[in-house]
Amino acid sequence: MAQMPLQHRADSLKMAGDLEGAYRAYRALYDQAGRQAEHAYALAQVTALMYNPWVADSSFYFLKKALQHNTTVYALMDAELYFLTLDPRWEKIEAKQLARYEAHHGKIPHPEFAKALWAMIRRDQALRYFQRIGEQQMRQGEAAPAAHFPLSYFGVQLREQNLPELEKLIATYGWPKTSEFPGETANVAALIINHSDHTTRKRYLPLMEEALATGDIDPLRYAQIADRVLLDSGKRQLYGTQQRFRRDGSLWPEPIKKPEEVDQRRAAIGLGPLAPYLAQRFGIEWAP
Repeated sequence: MAQMPLQHRADSLKMAGDLEGAYRAYRALYDQAGRQAEHAYALAQVTALMYNPWVADSSFYFLKKALQHNTTVYALMDAELYFLTLDPRWEKIEAKQLARYEAHHGKIPHPEFAKALWAMIRRDQALRYFQRIGEQQMRQGEAAPAAHFPLSYFGVQLREQNLPELEKLIATYGWPKTSEFPGETANVAALIINHSDHTTRKRYLPLMEEALATGDIDPLRYAQIADRVLLDSGKRQLYGTQQRFRRDGSLWPEPIKKPEEVDQRRAAIGLGPLAPYLAQRFGIEWAP
């Protein structure tokens, strides 16, 4: 690993769960490459994942450096920064980044709704980095790390905060439209609904259909929920977004209604053909 290009080495160490090694590699990259914003951001992420009182100052230092000229809301949705949001200093980071975005792109119609959605995605994915490390080990035939089980439990506890809050916001503002929110913000609502239960997904599907008709929802997010509602009702999915593991361990789409027509249905809502989608996302080779 020491002979890899420094960027690859840093990324590989982080992927493997070696946060201290990743920090050293990213710090060397930051110093050698002229202290660029992207490397400062990587350092902010790694130190946030290592979060404790001894590295908190470093996390905020690098994050501020990374965001000086950034006009997106990406960092406000980044679950790897979740532990920083528990610090009182996060409020200033969020306020300043929101001001940068609005100065460059215009006002967000419902900023409080947007902030709530950003908090939801951070909670939903807060522990995914640590869970993925355990999942990698299990895929390699190793026993699940002991920490995998409490992490899964606490991940569920965090996510359970999201749905009641989202339901109140939708009752007040309606379904969040992609035309009114920056980046992927509006799509958070569909993700939270997708991670709920069949009754909730079925209840909100008509709102998503209305948003689809006006181009105000990501078609893939709509298709995922529509397919889940159908499958949970004992029917075949329409768009091929849901997969399952077969006995041989391979992944394969759940039953599709008239699979020879799936690409036409996908095209009708703004999605590309199924085979490339499956190949890119899951590595599945499929033909009707």
